[in-house]
Amino acid sequence: MLKNIIVMLKGILFGVSNLIPGGSGGTTLVVCGIYEDTLDSVTNLRKNFKRVYLFLLFLILGTIIGVVSGSFLIKKVMLAYIPFITYCIFGGFIIGTLPNLIKPYIKKINLKNIIIFTIAFLFVLALLFIGFKVNKDSLAFGDKLYLKDYILLFICGFIGIFAMIVPGVSGILIFLILGYYSIFLDAINNFYHIETMGQAILIGLPVGLGMIAGIFPASALMKYLLYKFPVGTYFAIFGFVVGSIFCLFISFFHDYEIPNALNWVLGLLSLIIIGIISFFITVLAKKKTNEVKPKEEKIIEETPKENQNI
Repeated sequence: MLKNIIVMLKGILFGVSNLIPGGSGGTTLVVCGIYEDTLDSVTNLRKNFKRVYLFLLFLILGTIIGVVSGSFLIKKVMLAYIPFITYCIFGGFIIGTLPNLIKPYIKKINLKNIIIFTIAFLFVLALLFIGFKVNKDSLAFGDKLYLKDYILLFICGFIGIFAMIVPGVSGILIFLILGYYSIFLDAINNFYHIETMGQAILIGLPVGLGMIAGIFPASALMKYLLYKFPVGTYFAIFGFVVGSIFCLFISFFHDYEIPNALNWVLGLLSLIIIGIISFFITVLAKKKTNEVKPKEEKIIEETPKENQNI
């Protein structure tokens, strides 16, 4: 029973990390030592049913607790009272992942991979401005949603699950980029009130359907890309992550007023401190990944022969 409670506590951390733009649920699972167990459980539901069932049950329970408590803290406290500092904290989480993300491929920088990085970078920025275009006014919980909103919420869930599978990449960033981060947090916070439950379900349902639709193709596609084209794939991921930093602060100045001098100082300090913490978390995650993966399965270190000249 103690083992299951520990899994639930790790699930709480996983849930909270998935709500932070720049935070990575995959990295949290690696740091907590259950990344491999989670992937094995999802892909082997019919094997060792009782063990897998109990593991996923307590992990999901902890995740739900983490999402509910984390959404309240972020929406009702952090974004309500210290929005710029909060965005700087989000930015610190992203920036801290960059050195370890690109380090294995420094020597692979060439024109082809720079082009891949640039395309991924511009793609993220394009998504941001698409979000501005379709959501000219910031959506608030209770506003009428249209067909395009449900489609974009589905896309948020679909793309988000792809990102959540890769340690170091944040799945929730797509919600912020397309303009649905705030309303998504509101939906979580209002799900438990009878009078607002219907609206919360209407927001959460397309997200959930997108995640369900994306989880299996995401797992298969990322596994294929990371094995067959690891260098190009990681340069694309690096482009997405760097682009997300720009999107984060562009979206802040789009939605909020320019902060005063004190907030600038506190925000920059928060960015630096969280960036350092995030850096060491990703270092620890990489070490743990190397410890649990057999040498022949290390995608980053072992590049297929056909890709060694990428």
